[in-house]
Amino acid sequence: SAFLTSVQLADRFVSYKNASTHRYPAICAAALRIGCFTEQERELPPEVLAALAHTRCSTSDVLHEERSMREAFSERKEPLVCGTAMDFLPHFLRAANLDGRLGDNDWTVARALVFYFVSVLLLDTRLRRLRPSLMSAAAVSCALMVLGRPAWSDALTFTSCYSAEEADLVVVA
Repeated sequence: SAFLTSVQLADRFVSYKNASTHRYPAICAAALRIGCFTEQERELPPEVLAALAHTRCSTSDVLHEERSMREAFSERKEPLVCGTAMDFLPHFLRAANLDGRLGDNDWTVARALVFYFVSVLLLDTRLRRLRPSLMSAAAVSCALMVLGRPAWSDALTFTSCYSAEEADLVVVA
């Protein structure tokens, strides 16, 4: 999970700041340092991360990018670590009445469909920049359509804070 968190951090940071490619090794090393500390409560020494980057960056480069990353997220009032698409699923499944109250068989099929659609969304490089919550909402919407149910409800709008149109845009893409 630390690796996934660091990839997400680096990706978000690079999308906010137009960083040149020569900074990527230091950015990735800084993201891994933050990810390990956040997910595993273990701090990796910056010199180890600089060495992992095959001398394309120095320890001071890693520490500089870490400060820049923390400042960028602080300025945007965003948390360093966001939830993944899977973190939102229990809430959205409950809002869509797909959380097991319909019978074991329906729940299993519905859950399998939702996980399938989340996986498909994560594999599509065009959609990786979507907010994880929007990916989850779109996956639930797709599963509901496959199950022959209305694709969206007021409960999903309330729980996800997305409209049916926003979820549909992801489904269409």
